Amino acid sequence: MPLKSLLIRLLLAVGLSAVILIVFIIIQGALFFPEHVKTLRTPAQTTIIRLSPISDGTSAVVLLRHQLCVTDDRLSTSVGVWSFDGGGCSFRKLPLNFTPFDAVGVRTGQRLFVSSQEGRLYVVDLNSPAPQLHLLGIHGEGFMPTLECSDDGSIVFAADRRVLAAWRPDPPALLWRRDDLDVNCACFSGQTSRLFCGMSGGNGCVLDGLTGKTLQAFRVHCSYPFAMDISASEARLAALNGDGTLIVSDLATNQPLWRKEFLRPAAEPRFSPDGEFLAAPSEDSTATLLVLSAATGQLHAELTGATSRIAGIAWLENRVVCAWDDSGTITAWNVTSRSLLRQFSVECLATNTGSS
Repeated sequence: MPLKSLLIRLLLAVGLSAVILIVFIIIQGALFFPEHVKTLRTPAQTTIIRLSPISDGTSAVVLLRHQLCVTDDRLSTSVGVWSFDGGGCSFRKLPLNFTPFDAVGVRTGQRLFVSSQEGRLYVVDLNSPAPQLHLLGIHGEGFMPTLECSDDGSIVFAADRRVLAAWRPDPPALLWRRDDLDVNCACFSGQTSRLFCGMSGGNGCVLDGLTGKTLQAFRVHCSYPFAMDISASEARLAALNGDGTLIVSDLATNQPLWRKEFLRPAAEPRFSPDGEFLAAPSEDSTATLLVLSAATGQLHAELTGATSRIAGIAWLENRVVCAWDDSGTITAWNVTSRSLLRQFSVECLATNTGSS
């Protein structure tokens, strides 16, 4: 047999043996290590934890959670700024040397506050070409489930239910600290320093954000307020109970106006900037956003186009509202025309990043 023919046959035999061996290894791996095969087939997942508009709704601070795959318990979080310019998907990730726990943006400015799992609170000035972290203080009880700031960013409030504290960024200083209130949720009223707090048992109070003093008490008309929002001029209060019940009340009379039932977990309802409407998820958790009359609860618009259950809501402008859903899709609508303005996957925020 010629040497050339022998070499060709030898190479073919070796190649065929290698293919058979690889196939055997793959089959064996699928049989003995099915969880690892599933991990390799499942892509990393990114979800939005929180989105808060800044610069009067032209961009937003976004807190993202990253999971390497659905079968992996390892999680990481990141914070960045999503720009709406041109309707595109531009995301500037902030380089942090710690794992962020929560973040909130300043509605009327270019600033954000971010907390760590250890209870450290930082402020970031986004006007700087290379934004730098500045430590405001440390919350003695560790991580802070409640983190809110005033519209102008002059006050930031943090609480872990037992301990409440507020700081100012200019110059950095602790404004006050209290440990006599059991606060579940809180929000500032428009462009004021008045801080509305919801507490267990159906009680609520208004604190002076500058001093921490109690200004007034009110009823939230639910046993465990999970989230709350205040309409313009403090006309109405929307409180979401832990069981999914939404109660909208008149703050002047302290009487409930209307209520709705949602399946848990329900996205937190949000008033429009002018206080005329309240955006809320659908009662049956379908991929629909409801725009309701703040005064009566009557349906004003039913916005469709989301791909799954609504997970969060934010108003970008007076007649522009956006929502993110469980599938990782962000959708924005014009409430007046009921038209879909833009839509893209949250994975876009994870990949189209620029360094700060």
